[in-house]
Amino acid sequence: MSGRDDNQLGADVESESVGGLLSRRRVLGGMAGGMAAAASIPLLGGFAASPAGATTRKAANPNERYVMLAYITANSFWIDLKVGGSDAAKALGVKFEFTGPTTYDVDSQIATAIQEIATKPAGLIFPVSLADACTPVINQATKAGIPVITVDSDAPDSQRLCFIGTDHYELGQTVGDQLIEVTGGTANVGVSTVPGQADLELRLAGLKNVFASHPGMKIIAEVNNNGDTGQTATTAVAMIDAHSNMNAIACLNATTSGIATALQETHKVGKIKVVGSDVTAPVLSAVENGTIYSIMAQRTYMEAYLAVQLLYLNNHPTAFLGIEKKAGIPILPVNIDTGTIIVNKQNAHAYTDIVKVYGG
Repeated sequence: MSGRDDNQLGADVESESVGGLLSRRRVLGGMAGGMAAAASIPLLGGFAASPAGATTRKAANPNERYVMLAYITANSFWIDLKVGGSDAAKALGVKFEFTGPTTYDVDSQIATAIQEIATKPAGLIFPVSLADACTPVINQATKAGIPVITVDSDAPDSQRLCFIGTDHYELGQTVGDQLIEVTGGTANVGVSTVPGQADLELRLAGLKNVFASHPGMKIIAEVNNNGDTGQTATTAVAMIDAHSNMNAIACLNATTSGIATALQETHKVGKIKVVGSDVTAPVLSAVENGTIYSIMAQRTYMEAYLAVQLLYLNNHPTAFLGIEKKAGIPILPVNIDTGTIIVNKQNAHAYTDIVKVYGG
């Protein structure tokens, strides 16, 4: 999971562009606006998901399959996407499947995608790890007549129909803003990330952009956590040991709990300020006890929910959209910005409640 104060998704789709994603910088410090945004989105067929699951209706084709292909399934980051995709599929009476390698492995993600293409699913939902590596297989699926929507991170040069997710450049800027806030604008910052991963490179660029106008904020080290919480802890300890003047850390992916572990091991809790990304149970605990200052939450549930709904709409267009599609006019938006939510001590309890119901 990884701000907006709008009351509907339509307000999240703006005319300004950052890296090809329609957005503008707005930050939601609490949950109310984010929940209102999710609740106000019109749903296909008038069915809405309840907190305990979606309303199910009889489907014309209950064997219609929509498949999400992750690049590391073991991370609890994906729980929200799995629930969102499943709820949307239940509302439509179709099937949702989630698959991919258990550890971070782009080659295995692509190999799994090739296997899925051969089974002819009704649509693929593709969280992109490395854009250049994933673009050919996305195009292969499209050539085979399988529509693809990218979520979480994009492959903008591919033939995917639509990208649904956070403006990662903006998220990185918000991480920078939060670090400036908690440090007073003067800090030696370490960064934990995965070099080359498309969304994280955008986050890093956004972070550096904010720091460019705050000369007191200096990035003095960058480490590769390889998308693994254990490696995040190990590399963070090494980074802290190597830089005794480090007093802030930015973690740009869903391994921020590893930073909390590193702070405990090095006895730096309270001495090094941390802003992280994406919501998991251990990170929420660290936010609530003050080890982590804040984390950036994405509307990942909504990414998968909308992806299934829009793929279904592409396959079963209304009469109006059918006329456009027949004429070769794209019927789906190119980009949907689902926004970023700052999670801190004031609103972490809402996410803790979600974790109690769904895990994480």
